[in-house]
Amino acid sequence: MTKLLGGRYELMEKIGGGGMATVYKARDTLLQRVVAVKILRNQFVSDPEFVRRFRREAQNAASLSHPNIVAIYDVGEDHDDHYIVMEYVAGRTLKDIIKEHAPLPVSQALAIAAQIGRALEHAHRHRIIHRDIKPHNILITADGRAKVTDFGIARAATTSTLTHSGTIMGSVHYISPEQANGEPAGEKSDIYALGVVLYEMLTGQVPFDGPTPLAVVMKHVQEIPVPVRQLNPAVPEDVERVVMRCLRKPVDERYPSAEALVRDLEAALKGLPVSELGEDLDEPTLVIPGSPPPPGKKRRALAPWAVWTIVAAVVLAAVGLAVWRVVVWFNVPDVTVPAVTGMNVMQAQETLHQAGLESIIVGNPYSDQPAGTVLSQDPPNGTVVKQNFTVQLVISKGPQMVAVPNVVGQPEAQAELTLANAGFAVSVQDQFSDQWPAGTVISQDPSGGKLENGQTVTIVVSKGAPSLVMPDFGGLSLADARAQMASMGLVEGTVIPQPSTAPAQTVLSTDPAPGTPVSAGQRVNFVISSGPPASQHSDTVQYTVPASAPAGVDVKIDLYVDGARIGTVYWSTQNPGDVVTTPCFSWEGGSAYVEIMLGGNVVTKQALNGAGCR
Repeated sequence: MTKLLGGRYELMEKIGGGGMATVYKARDTLLQRVVAVKILRNQFVSDPEFVRRFRREAQNAASLSHPNIVAIYDVGEDHDDHYIVMEYVAGRTLKDIIKEHAPLPVSQALAIAAQIGRALEHAHRHRIIHRDIKPHNILITADGRAKVTDFGIARAATTSTLTHSGTIMGSVHYISPEQANGEPAGEKSDIYALGVVLYEMLTGQVPFDGPTPLAVVMKHVQEIPVPVRQLNPAVPEDVERVVMRCLRKPVDERYPSAEALVRDLEAALKGLPVSELGEDLDEPTLVIPGSPPPPGKKRRALAPWAVWTIVAAVVLAAVGLAVWRVVVWFNVPDVTVPAVTGMNVMQAQETLHQAGLESIIVGNPYSDQPAGTVLSQDPPNGTVVKQNFTVQLVISKGPQMVAVPNVVGQPEAQAELTLANAGFAVSVQDQFSDQWPAGTVISQDPSGGKLENGQTVTIVVSKGAPSLVMPDFGGLSLADARAQMASMGLVEGTVIPQPSTAPAQTVLSTDPAPGTPVSAGQRVNFVISSGPPASQHSDTVQYTVPASAPAGVDVKIDLYVDGARIGTVYWSTQNPGDVVTTPCFSWEGGSAYVEIMLGGNVVTKQALNGAGCR
């Protein structure tokens, strides 16, 4: 796929889709970064009111900036394509993780729910309601971070129309009772949906299911969910209390805010008590004589003796429960902590869960280990602890990526200091330049972007204008040219004989040509006279570099006539498998052969028949 959307976003591959839109991985050609592009499906584009609300809600959501919210970068249209450009998150949906691993470890479920709660807290503070919180809209990165996506899109859908082509908009398994009744959604509707998500993470199933969407909606309005601990006895009572409070039918009986919910989630994660609401979901209201009846309920007066009987029963039950908890505590089986250092965080949490232990992430530093790798655990492996003990994990954030500063044009010392202060090693190369003053950085590699902290940046520093100019060796003997060339620090390259009326061994031409700037160590190739073309022979040589040869090996071919070395007819750097062909060369005299060298060592000799160049 090579479609360019909006003249800027190059679509690379399809990575997802739903009832409203298709999602593509794309490259922002302006900022040179990978993004996700969500394109509305055609049936919605035909509704101008929906498109207008879609753009407005997406633009509102773009104002959100939070580590647990997928950022929106751009909103636009290209012909009939209406799209949103978002942060690209390399990870999996929470729904996929639930399908494969549910019920999740309690600590993992609470940590994910707390991150979703923080995202909602931030959005609600900006007066933005999500309206469609569900595991499909939660992305989990390799290091365990939750990121909520699709803020505002549900509002565009439900505000425009409740149904589209007979299909109920939204996800009925996560819909709040008030939304099911056609009432406006508010902050506590998001809290209800998050309660459903947490319920599903802890039990592996949603609170309500049915044969039709309408049946599920009616259960949200009328029925009470099965308590979490009835489906998963490993869930602590306080955690169950948090879930069931989120799922209260009356809006005012849920958490007053996402912030309050997050406080209880974090308390439960640390094993601390959570806040109390009052009556349980499935218990009738008890009215003490003399107290006003609750709204909508009739007074049910009890005799004084009945009240005291109930109070005594409650006290005895509390004492019995306390004794039971003490007995259970001292009878908890021992567990040996397994080794999870070096594992991926998901694998580590699953390993600890299988061993009967909980886990919590207490650190997320940069390191040279891949993102999501467990760097350390506390207590260490082999430690004997009680079952359900919480193991603390430190998870790698991956190598720290640092922006490479542009040092082109800076003096060498300043450039090295700038790069070193940014956390990079520096490699320096020198190059002649008649455009840059000596000691100035001409170029750098890489020239921008980001690198891992500690990686090497190569800078090329000007040596100033070349101080050497290629002399004119024409007419000199090859021996004299060699002597003069050696005094300048130049190196002999190929020497090609050619028939000429000039005396044998006379220099006819050079490469580089006379007057060209040269530098010490540079190779100079010669064409020399082989004398009059009386008994003239010519030939070319082909040679294949062996596969066993090292990469970048010097291939040198010398010409011998009647046992005497005439010169070098080929000299270049090649790689294994390369086929080299010499230029056409000539000689006069008797038998001739070439000597082929790899890396300065003679590997073969090849006789020449002088039959002419092919």
